[in-house]
Amino acid sequence: MVMDISSIGGTTRGVVGGLISSACCLGSLLLLLIGIGNFSLAASMGAYRNYFILAGIAFVLLSIANHLRRKAKQCACSYKQLLRSESKFITTTLLAFTTIFGVINLAIIPYVTATISEGTDVSANVNSASELRELRLKVDGMTCESCAEAIRASLLQTEGVMEAEVSYAKGVAVVIYNPSLVSPQEIMAKVPKPYVVTILSDNGIQIREVEK
Repeated sequence: MVMDISSIGGTTRGVVGGLISSACCLGSLLLLLIGIGNFSLAASMGAYRNYFILAGIAFVLLSIANHLRRKAKQCACSYKQLLRSESKFITTTLLAFTTIFGVINLAIIPYVTATISEGTDVSANVNSASELRELRLKVDGMTCESCAEAIRASLLQTEGVMEAEVSYAKGVAVVIYNPSLVSPQEIMAKVPKPYVVTILSDNGIQIREVEK
């Protein structure tokens, strides 16, 4: 069986492009898995996801263009002939890019973030007579589930925060906190730039409402 060199090259280029496009989310997850002290950085990385996606697409398109330009010099073919003769290379490159990007963003990232979320739950270690508050925040700038999980992990690092849930789909964070230990402003400061955070509500609740 003869090995198709152009097909292998296209696959490699597509895979690299897919990894570049997913690098910020993968980087965020890696920092989350490393542990305490990296959550704020992990959260801030996720906000630049669109730039990484554009970089990955640009890499793939420039790679295809360079390949076609090199082939054109070798065979002196017309543009139409070149597109036809190199259609397999182009298709393979784009398919590899789409597959890698899709698997990472639709399967790996949601699974890993869900696993991390299950492992970072905390309990409210306060006196049963204490009154807690529920702070609802609008968080603008999240681009994927890893952003939400990194922000959640950063919030849970804050002394006085009992529970935290962050929804990428809704763009909302819900934080249960002890007002004698932390203020809403201190909680908001735990959400790093470039995310924009505004308070939706801040209501008192009784501890029995959040006990499991």
